[in-house]
Amino acid sequence: MATSDRLPSAQPLTLLDGTITGFAQIPDDSGDRPLVVFLHGGGADARETMLPGHSQLEMVAHNGYPAFALNRPGYLDSAFPFRAGRSGDGWFAASAERLNDAITDLWAQFGSHSRGVVVHGCSIGGAISLTLASQWSANAARGDARWPLLGVTVVDIGHIAPERVRKQWHNTEDHEFVADLRDEVDLPVPPAWALPIIQRPDIPARIPRAELLEVVDGWPQNWRSIASTITVPVQYRLAEHDVMWDVDDRTIGEMLESLGIASPYVDGRIVPGASHPVMDGHLGKSHTFETLAFTALCHAAAARPEILAKRSTALRNKPTVASALRRPHVKHTS
Repeated sequence: MATSDRLPSAQPLTLLDGTITGFAQIPDDSGDRPLVVFLHGGGADARETMLPGHSQLEMVAHNGYPAFALNRPGYLDSAFPFRAGRSGDGWFAASAERLNDAITDLWAQFGSHSRGVVVHGCSIGGAISLTLASQWSANAARGDARWPLLGVTVVDIGHIAPERVRKQWHNTEDHEFVADLRDEVDLPVPPAWALPIIQRPDIPARIPRAELLEVVDGWPQNWRSIASTITVPVQYRLAEHDVMWDVDDRTIGEMLESLGIASPYVDGRIVPGASHPVMDGHLGKSHTFETLAFTALCHAAAARPEILAKRSTALRNKPTVASALRRPHVKHTS
């Protein structure tokens, strides 16, 4: 339910003197609610959160939270101040560092009354969001955090890519950017009823090749050290029929176990009946409401840290975080 009858429309956003661009949709009165920052997936841009009739930005703002969607470095008109290169490591960390700077600017412009920031990342944007949260956690431990991160929520990012996916990304042309992959990808097809229902605009969706290589090379090597060092609450979702990743109880359990090492709260599960990306399917709105619920939890915990301190103790007294939170009896679908 909207907190106001009037909701301003989304407006263009520029950060770091135009180095990072995006969109903002801000309710008239958001009180001290967190800023919600969306980071898009690979081969997309900030507009994927604003599709007519399925706008995550609008849903979040209608429920009283300032909502922002950023074009990640190298996408649309956001610059990348580093070479994409040809290697399978380093792009995620460099992107996260630049986005840390961008959110510092965002916080300076819009955070005066807010308690903090919740970051939502989709697919490769999810891996970069977790990398950002890990970097932020290290900065906070040193007393160097420049804005308050209250939580991170990610979807559509696993950690074991099927060999078929890995080969296709490596077989792309050896250029800094890869052209639109939508007509080139040869992957298993999820059940028809689980396929995306949103028709995206026919916009060329170039992608830095370094992202494609890192998500199947560097990320599978680095994810554990990243996940295990995040000290803020985490919400984690992966679709049952995501053909980009191995999806089963074991892989979900591994991710949740690592996230639970330093995070005070981990909410993770497989999304039954969904495919990649979750937000484009029948459960897209459901996923956004889960994002809102998680954001509300982070908001409450920012006011009363005891909420998560008690939850942290309860979780760490259990055998595993994964056994407490995963959805059981899900079969491997790749």
